Amino acid sequence: MGGLTFRTPGKDGEPALDTPRMPPAAYVRLREKYLELLCGKFYQRVACPTESPEKDSYGDIDIVVEGPRFSFTVQDLSCALGARRYHYDAANPTVNFNFAVPDTEGGGGGEEGEGEGEGAVVVYRQLDVHVCKPGTLDWEVFTKSYGDMWSIIGSMGRFYGLTVNDTGCHVRIGEIETDNRKRALLLLTRDPTQTLLLFGLDPCRHAQGFGSVDEMFDYCASTRFFRHAAFEDLGEKHKDRRRVAQRPVFRRWVLEYLPTRADVLVRSPELSREAVLEEVLRTFSKQAEYDALVSEWRASVAEAELWKKVAAVVPLNGEKLNLVVRGLKKIFAAGDAAVVFESDADGVLAEARERVTRPDGALDEVRLLEWVAMNWERVKVEERSRVKREKRERQAGREGVATTESGG
Repeated sequence: MGGLTFRTPGKDGEPALDTPRMPPAAYVRLREKYLELLCGKFYQRVACPTESPEKDSYGDIDIVVEGPRFSFTVQDLSCALGARRYHYDAANPTVNFNFAVPDTEGGGGGEEGEGEGEGAVVVYRQLDVHVCKPGTLDWEVFTKSYGDMWSIIGSMGRFYGLTVNDTGCHVRIGEIETDNRKRALLLLTRDPTQTLLLFGLDPCRHAQGFGSVDEMFDYCASTRFFRHAAFEDLGEKHKDRRRVAQRPVFRRWVLEYLPTRADVLVRSPELSREAVLEEVLRTFSKQAEYDALVSEWRASVAEAELWKKVAAVVPLNGEKLNLVVRGLKKIFAAGDAAVVFESDADGVLAEARERVTRPDGALDEVRLLEWVAMNWERVKVEERSRVKREKRERQAGREGVATTESGG
């Protein structure tokens, strides 16, 4: 199959286009053409990740770019490329673009009457352009090169708490990971050489490239994190089943190559996730950042648990409970000194935080819960009054704008 994005009609009635796979000569010719165009006119840096070895045809051309030279739209880009159709991800409208670009030298199967000269036949090819975040192009080229290489190596690194993605090489903080995978990531590096060395891989061998898929597999298997178990039970998750079904090289690794390496089930049996954590914190000077993230996480967990206890003290539920808890958080949130109370002549609400705060600035749980049990009804009245007041102010503001516009 070739590129698939344009196989169906567009939402605005654009025709379906066949974008067949490219032979190597067509791929190289078009790759160089569009690298030159994108770099010369639109972006400061452009590159193509190295393709997987043994490919005899290509479904699309992947180009990563960084640093726009001026402000332009996807329509401007499409026009310069001579694209018949374009597509972009609505969730990331400035990050990923797909174009159906003409190839007048591509042979039969295209459309007549378009291209360079009367009667020329145009074959369309799919060109994918990915816009990198500033300073990340080299890293993205590295992780996208050789097809499924980092899908394979990364799967083995995960057992040891390492995650390689499009933003860098990270270590995952175990006590955070269960509840919040994103917050558990601590960036170690975006340097390709440092990452290869961390995985026990030879940077020079990587730079030489691979003449065959088996050569690439041998390189992947040389990582110090090599372990068969990383690829067991792949049928349990939909994502893994899809990788095996849709990625021929990954499937070949799992079904053909791994059985030939039964002599080495684990490259470093003495190595543990905890040992790798200690090593990377030392190697990349990340101990202070790690400690700060753990401390911040523990504080947020403790705060969440405290508010669960606070909510349990209030004999309400549903939106009525939410109303009171919102009011309580305004009173006791650290640093929120701008709360205005309408009905607090005796100062119970205004002085509440001071009364339940310990000398170190933290809330005293026992005194807080006692205060809430005694005063939650006053908080409910005050918060309800605040909600009504803000609603009146918003309404007055809308009416004022309407009056101004009608008078103008």
